[in-house]
This record gives sequence, C-alpha cells and structure tokens, in this order.
Amino acid sequence: MPQAIPVIVMVAATAASAYASYSQGQQQAQASRQNAQAARVNAAVAQTQAEFNARRAERQAAETRDQAQYDEARARERAAFLLSDQRARLGAAGVDLTGSPIEVLGFQAGQSELDALAIRRRGATAYGDLMEEAGLQRYRGGLAVTQGAAQASIDEQRASQAATAGTYRAGSTILSGLSGAWNSYGGQITAGWDRLFATT
Repeated sequence: MPQAIPVIVMVAATAASAYASYSQGQQQAQASRQNAQAARVNAAVAQTQAEFNARRAERQAAETRDQAQYDEARARERAAFLLSDQRARLGAAGVDLTGSPIEVLGFQAGQSELDALAIRRRGATAYGDLMEEAGLQRYRGGLAVTQGAAQASIDEQRASQAATAGTYRAGSTILSGLSGAWNSYGGQITAGWDRLFATT
C-alpha cells in the first residue's frame, strides 16, 4: 500500500494539470468568442452611426438645395422689382427708354441673372458634396460591417483552436503523467501483482 501512495499522488497531479490545461483552453476560447461578439457589436454600432451620418448629410443636402432654389427665386424677384422700378423712374423722368438707358437696364438684367445662376451653382455644388458625403458614410458603414464580420470569423476560429488545443494539452498531460507513473512505479506494481497472483 505505501507504494501506491506516490502513484496516486502522481495520477492526481496529472489529473489536476490536465484539468488546468483544458480549463485554460476553454477560457481562451471564451475570450475569443467574446472578442468575436464585440467585433460584431462594434461593426453594427459603426454601421448605425454611418447611416445616421448619411441621413443627416442627405437632410442637409435637401435643405441646401431648397435654400438655394429659394435664394435664386428671391434674387430674380429682387432683380425684376429693381428693373421695373428703374424703368418706372426713367419713364416718370421723361427719359427715352431706347439707346443707352435700355442698354444699362439690359446689362443690369444680365448681371442679375448671373447672380441668380451663381446662387444655383453654389447650391448644386453644396448639394452634390453633401450627397457624396452621404454615400461615403454608407460605404464606411458597409466596410465596418465587412471588417467586423471578418474579425469575428477570425476570433471564432481562434476560439475553436483554443478549445481544441486545451483538449489536446489535457490529453497529452494525462498520457505523459500516466507514462511517467508507469515508468517510475510500473515495475513495482508488476512485481506486486506477480507476488499477489503467484502460485506456490
């Protein structure tokens, strides 16, 4: 019986070491699964934020377009009012509206139209820039989802590998421990069995 105590201690130590190896693999696997979940959540948050930013840019684009259309119409109204006011004043003053006066009025009308078109162009440019920003935000959101899915896949693979490695390490530890116990005490155990079952 005293010979069995070291064997029992060695087997118990082997079992404890094997369990520790297995547990470590499971903990690493759990950490990798949590990382995978975090990658998915972060990707979803990034996509949601990107979609929010895209919609905000689209709203700003629509507001910019509407404001430019309003400003253009107001510029034309002001120009028409000023031209009609000048014609009325010139007519009231008895000025002949042919020749130079009509050329001046025509020049002013042309300048007013250029101003209105400049307002339209600025509005269209700002609208285009904001719509481009909206598209870019959506692209970033899609990219975040793709990257998050890729990272989650990598982390899931790491989890699987860690769990498998922990199991293999535990099995290897058991085999090594049992082999060591057999090498150290196997001869004594065999001799004890021989004596136990010996026939006289």
